[in-house]
Amino acid sequence: AADLKRGKAFAEIAKSVSTHESAPGGGDLGWVDPAALPEWAAAAKKLDRGKTSPVVEIPGGFAIFSRYPD
Repeated sequence: AADLKRGKAFAEIAKSVSTHESAPGGGDLGWVDPAALPEWAAAAKKLDRGKTSPVVEIPGGFAIFSRYPD
């Protein structure tokens, strides 16, 4: 979180420290079916379009959600 607050790009952080399979792509999970991951969908829906969440603890680790603009 400290690196994000200093302005470092999330993708660069994910590439360097994440152990998730999405790390090489900067942690981008792409579009996620809300029915498949309801907890994630609920967190993302709370965001205004085009905004990014703070760090959120989820089962298995931490995540940051971005809601795409229209």
